[in-house]
Amino acid sequence: SEQRVTLRAQLAEQSSTLLDHHPRIKELKAQLADLDRQIRDEAGKISRSLDNDARIAGGRVEGLSASLEQLKKQASSSNGQDVQLRALEREAKAQRDLLESYLAKYREANTRENIDTAPADGRIISRAIVSNTPAYPKKLPIVLIATLATLLLSGGAILTGELLRLTAPRAAAALISPSASIHASPAIVSSDSEPVAGEAPEIATELDEIERLAEAWRGADEGARKVTVLGTASTEAITLATLTLARLMAREARVVVVDLAASAPISGTSIDPRAPGLAELMQGEASFSQIITKDRLSRVHLVSAGRPGSDRRLLQSPRLVLAIDALLRAYDHVVLDAGTASDLPAELLTANARALVVPDPSMEQDSRLRMCEQLKAVGFSEVVMLSKAVEPADGAETGLSVVAA
Repeated sequence: SEQRVTLRAQLAEQSSTLLDHHPRIKELKAQLADLDRQIRDEAGKISRSLDNDARIAGGRVEGLSASLEQLKKQASSSNGQDVQLRALEREAKAQRDLLESYLAKYREANTRENIDTAPADGRIISRAIVSNTPAYPKKLPIVLIATLATLLLSGGAILTGELLRLTAPRAAAALISPSASIHASPAIVSSDSEPVAGEAPEIATELDEIERLAEAWRGADEGARKVTVLGTASTEAITLATLTLARLMAREARVVVVDLAASAPISGTSIDPRAPGLAELMQGEASFSQIITKDRLSRVHLVSAGRPGSDRRLLQSPRLVLAIDALLRAYDHVVLDAGTASDLPAELLTANARALVVPDPSMEQDSRLRMCEQLKAVGFSEVVMLSKAVEPADGAETGLSVVAA
């Protein structure tokens, strides 16, 4: 192309000075025509070669397409053959398993028929030696395990017992329901009560009568778990008898004294004289664990009637019966200091209870017998009357100390 451009430039340059029939112009035109012819020939050759390449590529495409179709046909046929092959393999495996089972049965049958069949080929590698020490039982591990288990069980039992003993008041408190309702009963003894025929009351005559009574009731049946101490003597004398009986019974049992008479001696012997009592419990101002205190001189637990100035009408609440029942479940014995019992419900004092009567020293024998019969008629399972009131211990302050167990 550069040569053609050069020739055209020379032709244009010469044409400006020479005519068309000049030899130089003719020569340049001939050269230009010859160059165009060569270009056309080369273009035709290139075109023909490209056409040949295109035909060759088309043939190769057709051949590859035919090979692809053939491969597709072979693949489809091979899939079917693979399926047939797997089916044949499964059938062959089933037949092989069946053959092996038949062979095993045949060998078993043949072994049973031929007793003299040759034994299996085996060799003795080493002979067993009897051990001098037993492999089981292993004494040391068993003894250690048994010792540890015994220690754990013993510790658990002791811990459980201590926890139950310490939480007995709280367990009893859980049994109290604020919404409980029990109708109050009339007073224990009325002036117009009719005597009821029955056994003569037991009247102790010796100085150690309360000690013997405590020992007898401590080993008695369920009827002796609740003891009501009441009488016609002074409130202080009744309280002293209550504390003496409770302290004697507490030597081998868990005992709680419930003060229903708001007695000063019981408040004085408590380790916490300002603790709340039954009145606060009935009002919901204190819990069971708060109203239970301990005696200074013994293992007896104490429950007071309430703080000074509390309303005694709260002691007639039906919920008080439930509170006493809860204490009966938590303690071995519940001793009620009822005083003269003039304003207390009969059901509270008599239900499953025994009575200890502290008489006035001037009370006649007939009056004592009649009073015991009336108490039995009201509902006490047993009535015991002291021959005389309990006196304070020598050298002790009046109203604050009694004979300690």
